[in-house]
Amino acid sequence: MFELDTEEDWGGISETNNRKVNFCIWILTVDGLQVPPFNQHSEGNNVLRDAGLNAQQWQEWLTQVVLTQDARLELSDSLEQKQEQLRQFRAYLNSQTSEQFPLINWSNVLPSDDKSMCWEIKQYYLAAELAYPSCRNCEPPGMWTGNLRVRHLLTQLWQDYQSLPVKRFQSFLDPNQQVLDSLLWDNLLKLGRRILATAEYYTILKSLHRYKTRLPILNIHLIDYPVSVECLVPPVSVLLSVTTQELHSCGYWKRVLKAVKGLTDFA
Repeated sequence: MFELDTEEDWGGISETNNRKVNFCIWILTVDGLQVPPFNQHSEGNNVLRDAGLNAQQWQEWLTQVVLTQDARLELSDSLEQKQEQLRQFRAYLNSQTSEQFPLINWSNVLPSDDKSMCWEIKQYYLAAELAYPSCRNCEPPGMWTGNLRVRHLLTQLWQDYQSLPVKRFQSFLDPNQQVLDSLLWDNLLKLGRRILATAEYYTILKSLHRYKTRLPILNIHLIDYPVSVECLVPPVSVLLSVTTQELHSCGYWKRVLKAVKGLTDFA
């Protein structure tokens, strides 16, 4: 009899073109405020700076917005469903007999599922603690903690921004899905090896795979900015400006690997 693999390996990659995060970047291009690495756009209208916006305040606001968009917080929306699925799966496993599956030790599966659920709950609370006092469903102007004049202008600009078209990026797994992909590190490695069997690509993914135990999740926020930039938002998020041609290329995954290395340095 062999044991099913129960390695604690639940890390994943969340990749999204998040409107709330992109709004923070768009604000810079409208006003002209430059905050490294976002310092390659034009001067802008200076309206927010005249109202009191500065680089430090913007950076703190961006960080808060990004923390509220952590994919680990999605657990709150699906926890009840996950618990029901786990209950059904446990009932199924309990119904199995050694005669039906003589080579599998089913007793080792149940603790693994319990650990997986406990891990997800732990990650949810870790992310929620960082996101406090803002909430995931709050709009970006509501997360502004500076002066009221800037907040009022942000509220007006948020209304304008919502009427703009959304820049779409092709999904990694499903061409029809444009919002969020979540992959296990192991599945990512296997998928990359299957769809593009080049030495460079495989080496990048294998290097990325080594960080799975040091980073519980990687939130990649694809942003619309005129030049290529990476912006780390510890503990688990990175903002990347990419073209649709670059997305999921070797160059893209090199940038992701660089971001992962940078985030683990903060840990």
